[in-house]
Amino acid sequence: MNTIEYLQHAGNLGVFPNRPLSTYKINTNYQDEIFRTGMMQNHSLNYSAGTDKSSQYFSAEYLKQEGIIVNTGFERYSFRANSSVNIGKLKVGESMALSFGKQNPELSGGGRSLITHAIKAAPYLPVYNSNNDGGFQGPSSSADGQDAENPVRIQTHPTSINKTLSVIGNLYADLEIIEGLNYKTQVGLDYFTFDGNTFTPSFSDDSVDGSSTHAQNYAEYGRSHTQGQTLIFTNSLSYSTTIAEKHNLELLALAEKTENKSTNFGGSARNLITNELVQFGATTPSIGSGSSETNRLGYLGRVNYNFEDKYILSASIRRDASSRFGANNRWGNISIGFFRLEYC
Repeated sequence: MNTIEYLQHAGNLGVFPNRPLSTYKINTNYQDEIFRTGMMQNHSLNYSAGTDKSSQYFSAEYLKQEGIIVNTGFERYSFRANSSVNIGKLKVGESMALSFGKQNPELSGGGRSLITHAIKAAPYLPVYNSNNDGGFQGPSSSADGQDAENPVRIQTHPTSINKTLSVIGNLYADLEIIEGLNYKTQVGLDYFTFDGNTFTPSFSDDSVDGSSTHAQNYAEYGRSHTQGQTLIFTNSLSYSTTIAEKHNLELLALAEKTENKSTNFGGSARNLITNELVQFGATTPSIGSGSSETNRLGYLGRVNYNFEDKYILSASIRRDASSRFGANNRWGNISIGFFRLEYC
């Protein structure tokens, strides 16, 4: 709604804003103020090579994307490497992916989303007021009969940056012991960190004397950090053979262990003296931390048999244990499946 439509609607609800008549000449479209056309760029560089005994692949990528909401966006640097080499009956290889990310997120205020404030904001109020602390204009509940916050101030006045690091890797070795019999061992890693930083200087959007509908007379700084990793160790022994050119048999025995660890930390505090220090102040400190660790162990056995590709029999059994359960109930139920298919 524009200003005239808004005032008519407010009057129908029995709300009559108490502002100077000159104020109603203003017609702010707050959705236009927070939305924009976001540009995106993506650059990549790739290299690959190989022989009959080895292969390599490397890539680097840069991505930058502006959000359709002001002061939002995402930036990422990523790198990938894959390689493998055959040494006689032994094959070894690895894959590794590394990425660094930085995000300016969409913010919220008063427990409501940015778009909610943009829709409800009074259009006769300007976005900016240089006489107010922080330089923004917002409503006064006593003068305007509503409390929708200035969405531009919510999104642009604080400084909020989230940074991430991700490392995903896998190493493996595959050895042919004898013809048809292979032993494979591999280890996988998934590691990540998250750092969130938000700094909000003091502000007062309410220009009505004696009123402070949306005001904060202190600077506030908050930080959070999360770190976690998952390690997966897998060892398997597989055997395949064909007997009399009719009977095809495949056997697999596998053991796998998974370890998960994570820690987190979060804190916030206020500074009543200055907006210039992006650090924890001494007023109203809040701090918390936590950690978790889980482990899982699993075994798998599987038999596949087919006769001239007409009759197929498959049987598998798996047993798992998890540290999430008590010592007396740690192991899961055994799963067994049999399937028989006939092709005409």
